[in-house]
Amino acid sequence: MQEAASASGSVSSRITLYPHLQAKPLPKTRKGKGPLGGLQVRALKDKQSKEISRPLPVELAERVEKLTEVAANLEATMDPPTFTEEELQLLYQDIICEPSPGPLKQETSTIELNEQLANDAVLVDAAYHRLQEQLVSESDLEDSPFIRALRANTPSMTQPFPTIDFATHSQPHRTLLAQVEAFLRRVDPSTSTLSIPVVVMSIEEWQALIRISLHSNDIKGAEECLVLMKRTGIPITAEAVTDIIYYHANNADIAETERIINTYMTGPATDRQQHLHVRAHLRATPPNTIPESALAVLHAYEAKSNPPAMNTYTSVITTLFSVRDSIANAQAWDLYTHMRYVAHPTPDPFLYTVMIRACASPTFSSRVAEPERALDLWTEMTVDHNMRPTVATYNAVILACARSGTKTYINEGFRLAKEMIESHKDANGVPTYVPDQQTFCALLEGAKRIGDLNRTRWILAKIGNVMMENRSPDTSINEEVMMHAFHTYASYNPPFKRELAPLSDVAKEDHQPAPSFTSTSPTDTKSNTKARAPALESISFAHIAPQSRGEVLAEVDILFHRSISEPARELFNTVFEKAGVERSARSYKEALERCLYAPKRDREDALVFARELFAEYSSYDISGKEVVNARTIEQVHTAFIRLLAITKNEREASERVKAFVAKYPPAALRQPDPKPAMRSTRTSLFAARPLVRMSSIVEVPDSHVPPMLLFNDLDVLHHRFVHIGDTAGIAYIKYVCKAYEWALRVRRDETFRSKPLVAQSASEPREEDEQNL
Repeated sequence: MQEAASASGSVSSRITLYPHLQAKPLPKTRKGKGPLGGLQVRALKDKQSKEISRPLPVELAERVEKLTEVAANLEATMDPPTFTEEELQLLYQDIICEPSPGPLKQETSTIELNEQLANDAVLVDAAYHRLQEQLVSESDLEDSPFIRALRANTPSMTQPFPTIDFATHSQPHRTLLAQVEAFLRRVDPSTSTLSIPVVVMSIEEWQALIRISLHSNDIKGAEECLVLMKRTGIPITAEAVTDIIYYHANNADIAETERIINTYMTGPATDRQQHLHVRAHLRATPPNTIPESALAVLHAYEAKSNPPAMNTYTSVITTLFSVRDSIANAQAWDLYTHMRYVAHPTPDPFLYTVMIRACASPTFSSRVAEPERALDLWTEMTVDHNMRPTVATYNAVILACARSGTKTYINEGFRLAKEMIESHKDANGVPTYVPDQQTFCALLEGAKRIGDLNRTRWILAKIGNVMMENRSPDTSINEEVMMHAFHTYASYNPPFKRELAPLSDVAKEDHQPAPSFTSTSPTDTKSNTKARAPALESISFAHIAPQSRGEVLAEVDILFHRSISEPARELFNTVFEKAGVERSARSYKEALERCLYAPKRDREDALVFARELFAEYSSYDISGKEVVNARTIEQVHTAFIRLLAITKNEREASERVKAFVAKYPPAALRQPDPKPAMRSTRTSLFAARPLVRMSSIVEVPDSHVPPMLLFNDLDVLHHRFVHIGDTAGIAYIKYVCKAYEWALRVRRDETFRSKPLVAQSASEPREEDEQNL
């Protein structure tokens, strides 16, 4: 009774705690159904379990055994699998494999060249033995039977002739040429050309002898081979002539190249010969000069309805882009359009890459880059013509988008980089396109223009991972990468987010000042470096981006300390001697501009250093070691004049302006350079210039304007004269600025009115029906 009461008490206490959850009795259901009307699962009866555990009947067991035997017989009669799992995996890899990169093709061509030289040596050696035997047999016919029998029984004559040692013999081909000449003198010593063709050597042996001669740098011996081929009546092949033209073209010998073409060519020039002919003119052109003679030869072949191959146009276009001149770059785009109109409508991937890369640095346009044109060429290549891009193509289009400075195109560049890595993988999921140094630098170009520090830090980390994994040997954190990183820190605007800001007990940290131009002693420099080194080495980069300007400066200080730990002035005086290079005009310009933007406390020291720099630059300019760009000359003088004006040296700054005007007078700007004949805009269907142009005369700027000074360059000096009340100085500054402005207007008007020069006669290939000399 007590136990029942306690049990009922416990149940009642549990239920009263939750009256709304008080248990209710389940309703009664029909037999075989659950409480809610569903089917109720019954437990397995012992009788049923006993029935399952019973053995199968005899007939059923026999049937199962027969079915097993039939299945075994069928499996035995079936053919085994054609491929194993490993073979299927290799087949799958071959189906989706990526093409080999460019360097592998270069290695293969080098191997083939070595094999060809080895085969040529074998052919020349065999021809040498054969001619030697013929000469000996012919000499036997002139002797008596006794002498012939004596020579036949001589042991030395029965032994094989020694082979030509190509390793020690200086000119092994000369021995074979001497044998051929001796053989021809015995056949017919009276005439230079045989009336009946005499086959001394096969065409393959002649070509091998020519290649051996060129390999030995014996161009006269190679040309003697052509003379002997012509004398014996052997047709001179285009391949033999091409090998000799290749030698002259690489040596930039235009006269010999055209002499070989006009003397030994019997038919129209092949694509290879045309390419070598144009290459000779390109290599003979001085650096940073428009190759007008190469363009004339190119258009001369077009006039004969025999346009050169696409690689010839590509070489000329690449040379034009390498010239830092607006006319040359505009001519390159015009030649590209002209090629698609008259010769090759569809460019190859390499030419597309060259043109997309040119969109990243258009020198004939006022914009920094042309991402729209680059993306149009990219779409035309990959979508319209279904061409497979290369890593260089991706780098070119990413750089064009990055240099635009627009966030939309920069994000498009990062999207293309992601596509390059993730959309091209092999069967094992490994990316086939590995980003190289140019890829990372192009991405850094875009990140620094929008101040995206997070992406810059991510790119630096990726470069470190690539260096550790050694996936790209050329990838490293060099001076270009660090330059882009510092530019990003300079343009970064810290977006303070309180929830991301790191907690610190220190209210304010001491910050070291920027590097100055003060000439500190070596002991002070070393002590300062040693004092800062432990503090900087103990600091590490946080996972999040800097949230304040102090954190940005701290990170930049760490990076700069790890790269350079010397004052700027001492570094400029020693870095060139340590590197073994000479200072250029740009190095003086950068140093003078650094002096101009020095802190106020260091202006006096910066002025002393700037005077030394300007004196060295004046001596460098007089020496003529470098053709200094006009804009660089302006920037050097402008930086020095501004620094003099800031430091209240108005008289000295005015003297520098007068010296500049005396050396570069405004009258020199009035007359523009003559307009080249290739820049003629007259409509024509037949001319030695591009018939279809992509640029007009208005879009091409004048890159040959002499140095000048405008008001933006002299505004600081003008303000100083206004402050001190120097009316004469104000009037002179105004006169100088207006004189250069008016001369620039006259130059512009004369440029629009100028007419192209008459095209000079260029060296053209001879007519197809021209007789051989």
